[in-house]
Amino acid sequence: TTQDDIIAQLRIHKADRHLASFDRPNLFLEVRPAQNRLNQIIDFLAPRPDESGIIYCLSRKSTEKIAERLRDSGYSAKAYHAGLSSDERSTVQEEFITDKIPIIVATIAFGMGIDKSNVRFVIHYNLPKNIEGYYQEIGRSGRDGLPANALLFYSYADVTMLQRFIANTENAEVEYAKLERMQQFAEALSCRRIALLNYFGEPVYENCGNCDICIRPPHYFDGTLLTQKICSAVARLNESEAMGMLVDVLRGAKNAQVIDKGYQNLKTYGAVKEMAWLDLQQYVIQLLNQGILEINFREASRISLTTSAKQVLFEGKEVRLAVLEKEKVTPKKDRTAAAKPSGLFEKLRLLRQEIAKEANVPAYVVFSDASLKDMEAKMPYDEADFIKISGVGQAKLEKYATAFLKEINGHKKKLGTTNVPSHELSLNLFNEGRSVEMIAKQRGMAQTTVYGHFLKMAEKGNAIDIAKFISEQELSDIKKARAELKQDEELRPYFDYFEEKLPYWKIKYGLYLLK
Repeated sequence: TTQDDIIAQLRIHKADRHLASFDRPNLFLEVRPAQNRLNQIIDFLAPRPDESGIIYCLSRKSTEKIAERLRDSGYSAKAYHAGLSSDERSTVQEEFITDKIPIIVATIAFGMGIDKSNVRFVIHYNLPKNIEGYYQEIGRSGRDGLPANALLFYSYADVTMLQRFIANTENAEVEYAKLERMQQFAEALSCRRIALLNYFGEPVYENCGNCDICIRPPHYFDGTLLTQKICSAVARLNESEAMGMLVDVLRGAKNAQVIDKGYQNLKTYGAVKEMAWLDLQQYVIQLLNQGILEINFREASRISLTTSAKQVLFEGKEVRLAVLEKEKVTPKKDRTAAAKPSGLFEKLRLLRQEIAKEANVPAYVVFSDASLKDMEAKMPYDEADFIKISGVGQAKLEKYATAFLKEINGHKKKLGTTNVPSHELSLNLFNEGRSVEMIAKQRGMAQTTVYGHFLKMAEKGNAIDIAKFISEQELSDIKKARAELKQDEELRPYFDYFEEKLPYWKIKYGLYLLK
């Protein structure tokens, strides 16, 4: 395990182990096939045009190419890599920290030591070489506890490229094994968080509900016949060819490599000619992941049969394969003219950016995203309300209250809700039978904001039973934490106490119910 690796490297054989959870429940984990990656990234950014994020690549050339494409599509982005001068790298880093440039396209060196809490996404353009690196890099997003995305693009070409990098390293055998685990994570057809945490020796058995597999579980079909054709082709190729040649033979390709080796004479030549090349490749990858086929990394990545494959061929073993999702065709949009979000949070974010620029400080020094979300939820009317916002103390009240209250009250006036506070509107919709999810979607706000509205209405004595939103066990746990922490004003100690597994809004509900 990773723990054992650390102990071995440090040569501390009689060590006490003190473990915190590796779980980052606010991160949405997602893996996509690396087809049309640039178009997928631009589609991903469309609903989040001003959010801050990092895109990791393996090569300097890729960072420049992607950053240029994003700029051409109307996004503010810069490349960061070792080919830049020290001054250039420092400038890019400073612009990112101060929110002047929201998107950085970088090699893996970027991010070390950067304290920026409001990174909303990390995208891996290429497969990382191991899970440790992947975990460290996605951990640079969502440090404020708010929802964030970790998107990984996966292609077999990345695997073979990383294999070449590893081939001449001193510890190649271990690195091959770690790459294989990374590949298995990317190909997983079950909860990704379970796979990730189990890798670090943290046993988890319940699906997380916050990864692509949990949200969109795959459909399966009886893939026994297809598997038999693939395995038969591997056998007739004498288990001597890599994946590309295997797919070419099965599809009946007429390229020089196939013809020169006489593979057009094999019985399995063209056995799956009706299937697209990339689709067939994905099914071969599933068979690798299921342990039916295996890759011999040290022998030109040739594919061979396992004992399980022989059971499929000769003993009638059934195989279930996941149906491949077809890429959705999205209409092209004029990204440069795309409408920007007009909600209160976006207005407050722009105000924060202006103030930070004038003061020459990072935006999060003025207020964190969590504070802006709290302002959106509570819509303070005056300084007495503003001081109750998360992250607002006396100094920030005196510095920023006037500007932010002006923006908030102007927003309410524009919406025509000056006389009907936002929290009342949310409760009215709830009382009409709408769910929290429906209210959030209808009003263009986060579900956490709606929960904040309900709490405010409860505090004002309105008839809403907020206890229905929190379990008895959670309330009991908060009560125990309150006894140990001996305070109920600051929420962050509670968030840390629960190892970031209990969201802020539930902590607020629990403390309110315990008063």
